[in-house]
Amino acid sequence: MILMVMALAVPFGASAATDDELKTAFDQQHMACKQGEDANGPISTEASDLACTQRTATVDELKKRGYCWDDGEQQWYGCGVMN
Repeated sequence: MILMVMALAVPFGASAATDDELKTAFDQQHMACKQGEDANGPISTEASDLACTQRTATVDELKKRGYCWDDGEQQWYGCGVMN
């Protein structure tokens, strides 16, 4: 399961990732970080911590690209553009 989380390390190659890839990575990292699980079930504390670190980098990259987080809708959107 650690492999699954490590596969989500998109931010370290974030400049090559598309916006959609970053948004998908964020969703997976967010679940692993906040819930301590991935698509296969529970993950270790270390894997969850890694996902939190990766999520922070993904958030930074999305913000650099002009995206904002909508807490109500739980999604990324272009800043200044209301969905």
